[in-house]
Parts: sequence; structure tokens; C-alpha cells
Amino acid sequence: MASLFDQIIDTATAATGLPRTDTFGVARVLRERGLFPRMSRAIDTQVVSDAELARLVLACMFRRPATKAPDFLKEMEEAEITTASHEAIAAALPLSDFPALTDLAHPGLNVIEALAALIRTARRAPIVFEQRAFNSVLEMDLLRRSAELYLEIDAQTPLTYDVRTHLEFEPFRQFHRGALSHTARLPIRAVCAIADAAERTPE
Repeated sequence: MASLFDQIIDTATAATGLPRTDTFGVARVLRERGLFPRMSRAIDTQVVSDAELARLVLACMFRRPATKAPDFLKEMEEAEITTASHEAIAAALPLSDFPALTDLAHPGLNVIEALAALIRTARRAPIVFEQRAFNSVLEMDLLRRSAELYLEIDAQTPLTYDVRTHLEFEPFRQFHRGALSHTARLPIRAVCAIADAAERTPE
């Protein structure tokens, strides 16, 4: 019987394209640093928070030796939002349909918190969120330690329209100069798959 940990590892592997052994290695390093839970064998006590899932996925997207993952996550914690104000973000999002997205409007939002908010939203309604936000994607520039979240949601009003929110996250210090970039992408369907794996009862 596959454990909840195995389900999460398998889904994170599929979402990021990292080999499963490497995904497992990332999870092990994060557990040693207290950034991912040491999961019990008892099914009813297995719980992984949205932030813990976000850290695992971002660390796998980094695609570097697992031992460097904790430092990378700390750097991403320091990359704060630089685009629209939190008031403008709150006004643009369909919060009545997806209340967990309220966290995207918090001042000082960082990349880990943003992904955690998406995971929290997907955990409550993975199929609906994927269908209505299917064009959305999180992109990271692994050299600059910056990120962009393109969130596009069909609001499904009588006059159907798209809610589009573009969030940029920039670090305080520059990690790389020049035009070279190394981008990792996480589509919303992968976010929903990860959220679903964390909620699914092991079989």
C-alpha cells in the first residue's frame, strides 16, 4: 500500500520532471532541516501543510543538488512582491469563489506563501480550480531567484470574463547579472495534482 508520503513524492516528481530518487533526496534534506514533516506510518495522523508542500515543490523545481535546497528556499522567502499593491490584488480576485486566494493580497507576500495559497485553494476544490484557472502558471528564474505568478481565472458571471493578476517577486540582492536565465514553470494543473495527492487517502 502506497503511503501518503509516496503519493506526494510521486506527484511532485511528475509535476516538476525531477527523477523520483532526486525528489526523495530533496524531501529527506528538507525533513532534516525541519522544512518538511517526518510523516507517521499511521494514515490518520499524516498531515502535510500547504507551506510544506510549497517548499517541497519549489525545492524540486530548483533542480540542483538536494543539499542546496534549504538555502534556495530561504532566498525565495526574501523575494517579495514588487508589482500591484495588495489592495489592487484583492480587488481583482474572485475571493467569494476562492476565499483562500485572500492570502495573495497580504502585504509582504513571498513566493512560498503565494504557492501555498494556490495549494490551499486547490485542496478545497481541485477540479473546479483547475478548470477555472487552467491558464495560470508560476514561473521562477533560478539564476536571479525571482518569480512571476500569472493567475487567470474565469469568473463565470452571466457575462463571462477573465480575472487576470500578474505578480512579480524580486530578491533584495542580485544573484545574477546579464540576459541569461534559467526558468522553471509550474502550471496550475500540477498545483492541483499536488494538492489532491496530499488530500487523497492512501490506497
